[in-house]
Amino acid sequence: VTYTLILSNAGAISDTATLTDALPAQIGFGAWVENHGATVVNNTVQWQGVITDSTTLTFTFTATYTYGIGLPITNTATFSGSVQAGSAEASFALKQYTLNVGRRGTGAGSVTSTLAGINCGGTCSANFEGGRPITLTATPPISSTFTGWSGAAGGITNPLLLTMTTNKAITAT
Repeated sequence: VTYTLILSNAGAISDTATLTDALPAQIGFGAWVENHGATVVNNTVQWQGVITDSTTLTFTFTATYTYGIGLPITNTATFSGSVQAGSAEASFALKQYTLNVGRRGTGAGSVTSTLAGINCGGTCSANFEGGRPITLTATPPISSTFTGWSGAAGGITNPLLLTMTTNKAITAT
């Protein structure tokens, strides 16, 4: 996952500030992408410095996420200034992967996903959160037969269960 902290000084003067964010138990620090001199000690992000007037600093790092897909995580980042108030906000996003689905053959069948996004006959490409299980179902018309999957998945099992860990292209025949 990518974890982002945003620190804002909406005031008209510069201020010495401290940012502290004890990461939730479900988030483990990985590596900095952008840190402005921040450190991580015992899974707590810490930064102290001057934030100039009308400025926003963004702190970004990669992290591990050990919680169920789609379950909420509550987190509070604190910001304190010596002269005036500002704000701090924390958020994280799971990596998105693209699933492209194609159809091959002479029939006018369809492929659908259990999660909204894939409905070939219509949409044959969608983005899904990393780690999320997706079930694809190929439905041939009455006059045709489903013969298998190819590309990032193979075999004749229908419906097909896959987990999004990379971008994938799959064809139903």
